[in-house]
Amino acid sequence: IRRVYRQISSLNKSQLEDQSFLNMALPRQKDTYGCVSADSSKIRHLSDEDFTSELKAALDAWKTSRVRGIWFHCDRLDSRFIPILVEQGFEFHHAQPQYCSLTRWLPEDVSSTLPKYPHMHIGCGGIVVDAEGRFLLMREKKGHYLGWKFPGGLADPNENIYESASREVREETGIDAEGVAVLSFRQVNAAQWKNTGDIYFLIVMRPKDESKKEVTPCTVEAADAKWMTRSEMDDLPNELFHSTLRKTLATYDKWLESGSKGLVVEQSDSPIRRHVQMYTFAVDFTPRI
Repeated sequence: IRRVYRQISSLNKSQLEDQSFLNMALPRQKDTYGCVSADSSKIRHLSDEDFTSELKAALDAWKTSRVRGIWFHCDRLDSRFIPILVEQGFEFHHAQPQYCSLTRWLPEDVSSTLPKYPHMHIGCGGIVVDAEGRFLLMREKKGHYLGWKFPGGLADPNENIYESASREVREETGIDAEGVAVLSFRQVNAAQWKNTGDIYFLIVMRPKDESKKEVTPCTVEAADAKWMTRSEMDDLPNELFHSTLRKTLATYDKWLESGSKGLVVEQSDSPIRRHVQMYTFAVDFTPRI
């Protein structure tokens, strides 16, 4: 029993010692950018002094092994490491609620080729048209534009744009709608945060159930929401229905007149990432049923 205990104790000590920078981020494990990755949770046992010493030694070894860069995943529980990393030349790459990611590019004669963190927000709006030809519109309670508009908002993680539009329509108006085709999208290279922009998709949609079309505006976001006929929309003054929305309606008319399905989605497996669904949007010229 004592011999087994000594072996277990020795093994645990050995495993702990192996959780160093060099053993965690071996040069042979370089990614497509020539970089290695380190995770703070695996070296949490290190004191600040030991962390600094190991980091300096690892940087020297990585340079000798021609590692081009380092990704350092720092858990929020290990935030004490961040000032040390910054002092050693690491820069912030991105942050999530439970961690931040820092990087350091090693070659001094070559500009960094590390990819930037995603800098485009995705938004989706639903042009919901019922069997009577009425359009679903809403007004925001606050914001820069308080006139009538198509319901929509920012996409949530892991949603495709049809799902985002459907959720936003349901949240803001209480109507369950399904996507038919992408009508258009626009890009703006400015958003709430520095060096970010957004791409906003407008999805032609229809109610999932024509017998359930009672509008219930969101009490938090919507000042009002209702179905409108085309003539009612045409009668709205420009301050209550922006000119860009009138252009959207003109685009909708052209799509309707074409008789084709338009830009539709096809779901398949990603050729790059295993067990990940890919959504391809392509123009389908076959007639709508």
